[in-house]
Amino acid sequence: MDISSRFAAIARASNAIVMTRLHIDMEDRSGTMDLIIPYATLEPVRDQLSQQFMGERLGVIHMGRPPHF
Repeated sequence: MDISSRFAAIARASNAIVMTRLHIDMEDRSGTMDLIIPYATLEPVRDQLSQQFMGERLGVIHMGRPPHF
């Protein structure tokens, strides 16, 4: 695991973020990963992220690739 601070982007404390905590299990190892995305990054695609998808396209991987929306 690389935890080098050179990959960290520093933002102002007042900037809004979206954060999710993921628990990952891989073979004999496990751990927690915090995924933090600045809200300003998501704002341009907010409408697409808000769409609801029905049917088998949601969360299904076709031939090793994510579905094309």
